[in-house]
Amino acid sequence: MERARDTLAELVSSTGESVLLHGDLHHDNILLRGAPDGAVEWAVIDPKGIVGDVHFDVIQYLLNHPARGVLEACWSLKNGGDWSEGIRIAHRFVACPV
Repeated sequence: MERARDTLAELVSSTGESVLLHGDLHHDNILLRGAPDGAVEWAVIDPKGIVGDVHFDVIQYLLNHPARGVLEACWSLKNGGDWSEGIRIAHRFVACPV
């Protein structure tokens, strides 16, 4: 938790500009759909509309749940679930070379 807090502080202080983000960009929120003219287009659904670093949505998409291990653990604690899997995920990322 301390490392996550320190990393968050470092990322926030290094953000030069905040932009409007989707906030929940992941594979299940990106759909391929048919347009009225018969063309096929991508649609992104279920936006949360948060403000933050321009790279946030892209990183969340690429890493999806594993990069959110500590957050997943906190949500599990809040909901009375098993928080240990979120912490195991966070430990795997800590062990990865940067």
